[in-house]
Amino acid sequence: MSNYKKIQEMIEKERKAGAFVFMPSPILSMENSFYMPVVETIELREDEVYCAQKKYRIHYNGLLRLASAAGFEWSAIDTCRTDGRTDKLYCSFRAVGGVRKADGKIYFHKAEKDIDLEIIEMELEDQYSNTWITQPWPKKQYKTKEEYISAMVRRDMIQKRKNKLMLVESGAKARVIRFVLGLQSQYSNKNQVLGMPFVMVHYALNPNHPDVKKALTGSLTESQNMIYGGVKDTGQIAYIENDPDYASEVIDVGQENPNNNNHDFIPENEIDNFNGGPVDFKNSDIADQIKVLKLMCEKKGEDYSHYARALEKKGSPKIDEIDQAWRDNFFKYLNDIK
Repeated sequence: MSNYKKIQEMIEKERKAGAFVFMPSPILSMENSFYMPVVETIELREDEVYCAQKKYRIHYNGLLRLASAAGFEWSAIDTCRTDGRTDKLYCSFRAVGGVRKADGKIYFHKAEKDIDLEIIEMELEDQYSNTWITQPWPKKQYKTKEEYISAMVRRDMIQKRKNKLMLVESGAKARVIRFVLGLQSQYSNKNQVLGMPFVMVHYALNPNHPDVKKALTGSLTESQNMIYGGVKDTGQIAYIENDPDYASEVIDVGQENPNNNNHDFIPENEIDNFNGGPVDFKNSDIADQIKVLKLMCEKKGEDYSHYARALEKKGSPKIDEIDQAWRDNFFKYLNDIK
C-alpha cells in the first residue's frame, strides 16, 4: 500500500513541476493484483528532436524510446505492409499497437500510412519549379530550368524509392505512439521537449503475488530445459512413485554372477530366441532385441508394459528408442532373475 502511495506522490510532484506524465490507468491499491505499476522517467536527447518550419518535433527514435518506457506492444500479425507489392511506386503500411492497463488487458489502436511516389514526383516538380523562380542560386549551377528540376527531382526520388518501406512503417507507428501516449505532433517551444522529463507508467507482472511467482518459476524451468536440455537419461530403470499398481513391487538387481548356471538363458548376451536358435543380444537389431526382451519378461513373470510406462512417465525415450546401454542393462537384469 505504501509503495503505491509513494508512486502517486512522485507522479503528482512531477506533474506540478511541468513534466509530461503518461498513465494508462489510475494507480490503485493492488496488493493482490497480478499487475503492478512501474514508473520510468525519460529525458529526450538533442538528436531525438528536430526543427521543421520553426516547430519542434520528436524524432521517430525518440518516440520509440518513449513507447518502450510505456510498455508499448505491437501486434505481430496486424502490424504489416498492406499493399499488393506489385506497384514499385506505391507502398502502404498498417501499425497496430497499444499498452497494458491495470486490468492486464492490452488496448490496441490502429493507424496507416501510404506513399504514392508518382504524386510525390509531381509535387517535387512544382516545388523546384517555384524555387527556380524565387531563388537565385539554381541559375548559377544549372543552365536551364528543366535541367535543374530534373536533377533535383531525380535525387529526391531515388532516396524516397530506396526508403519507401521505412518511411511508411515509421509514419504509421509514429501515429499510433502519439495517439496512445497523448503526444503532440509538434511543439512551438523547444523547452517543451528538451529538458522536460517524460514520466511513463506501465503495468508489469507483480512478482510478489504467489500465483505469479509460481508461474514465473515454472516458465524459468521450462526455458532452462529448452536451452540446456532436460535431465540426461542414465540408462537406469525408472522408478514410479506412488503408483497403486506397482507400489508393493520391489526390484532387487543383484551383482552379476559369472558362474550363473541358468539353463533357460545362455550367458554372454545369448538366449534361446523365438526361432529356436541362440541370439547375440548386443549385436542384434533393435526389433529383435525388443522381441527378446518381451519373451524374457514373459518367461520370468515380469510385465514388459510396466517398464515402458515407467520410461514414459519419466519423460525418457521409448525402449526401442533409448540408448543401447539401457537395453543391455535391462537384458542383464532379466537374465539374472531366478
